[in-house]
Amino acid sequence: MNRYIISFIFILALVTVASAMDISINKSTTIRDGKKKNGGMTTINGNLNIGDDCRVTGACRTVNGNIDIGDNTTVKKLQTVNGGVTIGRNSRILTHIETVNGFVTCNPGVEILGSIKTVNAMIELDSVRVKRNITTYTGNIYLQNGSIVERDLVVKHSHNKNNSYDNWILKLTLSGGSIIEGDVIVRAKDIKVMVTLREGSKIMGKVKNAQVVYE
Repeated sequence: MNRYIISFIFILALVTVASAMDISINKSTTIRDGKKKNGGMTTINGNLNIGDDCRVTGACRTVNGNIDIGDNTTVKKLQTVNGGVTIGRNSRILTHIETVNGFVTCNPGVEILGSIKTVNAMIELDSVRVKRNITTYTGNIYLQNGSIVERDLVVKHSHNKNNSYDNWILKLTLSGGSIIEGDVIVRAKDIKVMVTLREGSKIMGKVKNAQVVYE
């Protein structure tokens, strides 16, 4: 699906659900350490900052803003358009992380019980466990220090005729004994994928349509 359609659908969804949840426009929202938030939060042109030892029972969403989560915090779901996601040590995401442009950075001990889904975002996981899939279109992915993906890593085809990625090389790098327990599946027809395995890192399943380098 065209990434701009994805963005439009997401923004439309935010407007649809706005009446049922907290929404902030042109300002950031902060939850202080140790607090519990029932339900979700949304910002447009603002950041979401969630402290240490917090619990948010709903989804956190931003358009043109970052999501920053502290240590030992639990959040149901994270979604961004044009913003990054940073998750502190030993925090848990109960379902999925979804982002279009930006980055996803997870610190040691983070557990994601669903999937990570991105379009252009770079993903960097340090001693992190992902219970389901990681999917991307063009974003580089770095799994470090014993990170584990329990299912597949999928590079999707964008179907966007307005952009050409003929010379684009997507980098998937595993280091420090990191493991993908499923397959690496490249469905994209217009980019090359380079898989680098370092320091005993492994892909337990098959690697489809990508080059593998051992270092």
